[in-house]
Amino acid sequence: MREPARWGRRTIATVMAVALAVGVALVASTTGQDPGPPEARSNDPAAACRDLRAGAMVACLHGNDAPPPGVSLYERPTLQELEARSSLRSPNPRLRGLAGLEQATSPAAVGAEPASVRCIGDGTSGNRIQTIYARALDVPDRYESVVSSLREWMAQADQAVWTSAGQTGGGKRLRFVTGPDCQLEVARVTLTPAGDDSFGLMRTELALQGFTRTDRKYLVWVDAAVGICGLGEINGDTRPGPENRNNRGPSYARVDAPCWQYAELHEIFHNLGAVQRDAPHPSAAWHCTDEADVMCYDDDASGPVVMTAVCPPEHEALLDCGDDDYFNTNPPAGNYLATHWNTANSSFLQNATAPQQAQLSLTGSATITYGTQVTLPSRLTDTQTTEGIQGAPVNLFARRASVAGEQGAGTATTDADGAASFTPTPAATTTYRASFPGSDTHGTADSPQVTITVTPTVTARLQAGTIALGRSITVTGTVAPNHRGQQVSLQRLVNGAWKGAATATLTSASTYTLRAKPPARGALTYRVVKRADTDHTSATSPTLTVTVR
Repeated sequence: MREPARWGRRTIATVMAVALAVGVALVASTTGQDPGPPEARSNDPAAACRDLRAGAMVACLHGNDAPPPGVSLYERPTLQELEARSSLRSPNPRLRGLAGLEQATSPAAVGAEPASVRCIGDGTSGNRIQTIYARALDVPDRYESVVSSLREWMAQADQAVWTSAGQTGGGKRLRFVTGPDCQLEVARVTLTPAGDDSFGLMRTELALQGFTRTDRKYLVWVDAAVGICGLGEINGDTRPGPENRNNRGPSYARVDAPCWQYAELHEIFHNLGAVQRDAPHPSAAWHCTDEADVMCYDDDASGPVVMTAVCPPEHEALLDCGDDDYFNTNPPAGNYLATHWNTANSSFLQNATAPQQAQLSLTGSATITYGTQVTLPSRLTDTQTTEGIQGAPVNLFARRASVAGEQGAGTATTDADGAASFTPTPAATTTYRASFPGSDTHGTADSPQVTITVTPTVTARLQAGTIALGRSITVTGTVAPNHRGQQVSLQRLVNGAWKGAATATLTSASTYTLRAKPPARGALTYRVVKRADTDHTSATSPTLTVTVR
């Protein structure tokens, strides 16, 4: 059962004062803060921003962003609830992307050690990201039960960075503080009962406990539910070199329990300097607009920001769609990041071998009758060698014609030749896409789209095959799938052309009854037609012959 949280004493003034003391901007995550008390709300995402230092925006707090669907920022979820969120069948692209990262980092052998971050050097020297589990004194300590999951989530975040770097031909890893056993070091911190009520109070108490190193970025999991999802500090500094203020610490990122696993990478990259306000696709407040991207979202509610869809939805868990706003390992001349701050150059990241590139195919476009199963073959290959990649998960995503978003439609594992196959039975016209979430050797890959067009089935039965002139024929039947409330038409063949004879509205069971009076004696041919809609093509019944005497 989720624990209700006490109302936190969140004050903008406190947070602003702390942010000003270090000359940074404090920004919300893509999930940010729940609408809190009236004094914490603002219709202007930059309402607390002030031009304070030589024209540079150095302090900003905006909030009231939404958490993952169905999540309250005032209830602490259980670990089981958190782990159940990320699913390939989720309608939320970030959660689908996180499920893909779980696949990419899952150990191949049953019973093997869970995924972990890379051990870099001695684990402590140089610029590093220090992770912290923090709770207030009056909140039960869950460190022992959650620390393993915290470590796995950071392995997934590290995979996201490495995969994203591979999209521009490079390799990068997050430089975490690790222990002698190469495990992610998660410091255990207790705050005062009020210490979790705001970002500013948390930051002050951490500083008093010695978390002030200039070679550290601090990612803090706060075991609280006081209306915060994620908050992170960022310096407004676009200088491209190592002197950039985002290239040193201390700076702090906070993710509260309702948004664990969901917001960490977003807040880390705020700390590393994403997204500067003069980037090619800036939002209203330190984010970007070209989706899908872990740093992009509409942060001005009904304001002028316009979002665009450029990359596949699962890229929502990865970095920099378009490679031109804040992260690119090899920006070409003319790219914004060639002359401005590029988080790929952060000293809090480590150079690594680039992931190998992969290609993924999907075939099988067809027009089928409702109820027919189709086969969609797919093949995953190494781009350079063209050899199949064996034992890899390939996910199928489906988008029904009348629905805006995608949902997971199955997972298959590739054989020795890299082949996989899917056999859906779509109820409506559906566009499919296959996606490879990456592995410890290869980056992600997406297939071209394949559309299966679905034609309904229309049955028709004559009540009597022979009637006298002046009497009406009666035709009954069904349309599948159910099209309740839509119309069907009875048509008669006249000199080689079909002419309308009657119409009827389908019942709640998708049945109909049509009646028409034949105009002459002889053998007359009829059919029933269901016109096309968004989800289906038009469909006709088999022809019917009636003899009129």
